[in-house]
Amino acid sequence: MRTTDAGGLPAGAEPGGAAGLPNASQLRRLRQELERAWVRWGETAGGSVGGHGDGTAGVRSPGADTAETVDAGNAGLTGTRRAGGGRRRTGPWRPKPGSRTGLGAGPGSGPAAGTLRAEVVESWARSGASVDRACAEAPVSDADAARSRWADSQLRRPIGAVAEELRRITEDAGFVAAVTDETGTILWTCGGRHMRHAAERINFAPGGRWDEQAMGTNALSLALLRGQAATVFSAEHYLSALHGWVCYCAPIRHPDGRVLGVLDLSTTWERSHPLALSTVRLLAAGIEERLREDAAPQAPGRRARSHVAPHGRSRASSQGPEMDAQLRLAVLGDSPRLDRGSDEIPLRPRQLEILTLLALEPEGFTPERLHDALYGERPVSASTFKAEVSHLRSALGGGIATRRYALTRPVDCDAARVAAAVERGDTAAAVTAYAGPLLERSEAPGIVEWRDHLHVALREAVLASPDAALALAFGHHARYDIALHRHALALLAPDDARRGLATARLRASLS
Repeated sequence: MRTTDAGGLPAGAEPGGAAGLPNASQLRRLRQELERAWVRWGETAGGSVGGHGDGTAGVRSPGADTAETVDAGNAGLTGTRRAGGGRRRTGPWRPKPGSRTGLGAGPGSGPAAGTLRAEVVESWARSGASVDRACAEAPVSDADAARSRWADSQLRRPIGAVAEELRRITEDAGFVAAVTDETGTILWTCGGRHMRHAAERINFAPGGRWDEQAMGTNALSLALLRGQAATVFSAEHYLSALHGWVCYCAPIRHPDGRVLGVLDLSTTWERSHPLALSTVRLLAAGIEERLREDAAPQAPGRRARSHVAPHGRSRASSQGPEMDAQLRLAVLGDSPRLDRGSDEIPLRPRQLEILTLLALEPEGFTPERLHDALYGERPVSASTFKAEVSHLRSALGGGIATRRYALTRPVDCDAARVAAAVERGDTAAAVTAYAGPLLERSEAPGIVEWRDHLHVALREAVLASPDAALALAFGHHARYDIALHRHALALLAPDDARRGLATARLRASLS
């Protein structure tokens, strides 16, 4: 069938736009016709959709205040011959050529002139083998594990480079953006508060599984399966719980051709926009270009240009992450510092706190939440708070988004490495990276919370490990932890010379 770049709208069309182009009423009609096709297919492929027990079926999609309930029985859409006792045809229903049941319109023909897309019907058929049509939300694998995978993902840096643009698009246009891995599990999202909350209700959030086996026909699964950009509009989704949405997706490929994941822009069906699919394609292409730059070998003699900073240190040029040395943030132990290459970037304690929080929470902060994480109940003005963020941004040469405070360039943070190691169960790596409490002198509520979280999580992991070396190593940072030192002694053989160290620590903690 004929398709267009924007979920069935003719090129250049805008909802509610000029005469002759699809407007809100035409979008509603298209949506209703898709629901009729959905009901027909459901009745021939395994029972009625939302059946009433009398041979009819009705569907009302969430959020569609103006959509009509479709009566498949009265419309005669089940593939059944009603006359003469209602003999049922055998075989699955297929739309008639030219029937007004799907997306895709030629210029000037309106959105209802196409036929139901073959890839959608084929996906519906596959979905029936594994998906319950009553499903209302995506299954969640493990949100924490998804965030840990995101911290190590090849996509994180290139996505960070376009994160500010994605946030601007989603907040201004009423969308939510998401990035998945190659299995269809969401690793990262952004968007305005209202749309993110709506998305989270169906687990369109980190950890949510959106492959076809989990959620049936949707744009994310089609983009993964077909390896090309995809749009799924309203009732083209296999699940009725998703009929209130329209999604635009493009796969993201590694330079070697592998699909690493999918970039998605989603919104409610009435906000369907003809430029959305083109936008997501362009963004995906930009991400792939950065992946190619990361994979390309460094040309001999290519070095980051530098200039002399006001304080006299050599600072890398601020022409972007590709030309800049890596930032390394050490905030565990006695000597917190930020280094760029071989040079230290001097930061005030408050700026170190801000950077630490942003490194530990890559999804970022609203201004209000970051203010609370830094000051708690203290009456600190918004101008003072914004000045601290601005000074930090200047010291970094950029790298901090403006509307929602988040890092847009990679920072290697020792505390983030510990958190990621604990989450993936690598206790040895976590203990090795742990150099002491997080910003021990800080009283910022957000830092205190993270300090306690890291210490407690690592302590529990060490106590659950049968490795005495880990208990001894972590015991250096927990001199008065009686249970920890007893755990170390219990694991050490009677003739192990290290028992003396564990015994001394235990006695000190008891005294």
